[in-house]
Amino acid sequence: MDYGRFQQLARLQYGNINDYIKQLKTFLEEKAERVNKASNEGEVIASIDVTDSDMNDLLNDLVKWSDVNSKQFIYNALFIKTNSFLEWGLIESCRLGAIYIGDKFIEYNKDRGIDKAKNYLQEKLNITINSGKEWSRFKVNQDVRNMIVHNGSNIVVDYTKDVKDQPIYKTVITNKKAFYLTETGFVYINDMDYIQESHNWAVDFVQQTLDAVTNELKKRGIRWT
Repeated sequence: MDYGRFQQLARLQYGNINDYIKQLKTFLEEKAERVNKASNEGEVIASIDVTDSDMNDLLNDLVKWSDVNSKQFIYNALFIKTNSFLEWGLIESCRLGAIYIGDKFIEYNKDRGIDKAKNYLQEKLNITINSGKEWSRFKVNQDVRNMIVHNGSNIVVDYTKDVKDQPIYKTVITNKKAFYLTETGFVYINDMDYIQESHNWAVDFVQQTLDAVTNELKKRGIRWT
């Protein structure tokens, strides 16, 4: 794959993800509105013959609980997808750049993930990643993403310690707008706008990195298409 084709693929990927975020957000908002309206009007259990008011309230609460929890799991999955795009884009930039300069990115062993990409870009391609608010968020998101994927959405890795003493606790608790932390350590993404904004930042970041690599190759007189 050459750089031109990769840029086209990257644009297609982030375009698809962006469309999916918007469609999913609209769907969930409409679904929540229908559930709330039906619950308030007593329509949720219209097909069930229930005369006990407590049972009626219980069933309506169950429907709301199911709606909220479904949204949380969907948000977590979408969060993973958007952050995987960022890592994929940066690593592919490095891998293809390495091919053009006669190097092998796979043999570069300094750090992992987006940090590995950042170090490689700096050391091998003279490209400095700006460690501003975007990179800080990417780092937070990557830590949370890895926790969701590798530890079942729970921050507890040392069962001899309380939730508040876990390594990633401060990261999660200082970003309450985006992350919801349960008493038992489970983490759920609770803000679709946060996912959308993070994805927008990732798209811009990957494109800037692609442009920087392209310019560096041109400076070195390396042909690319």
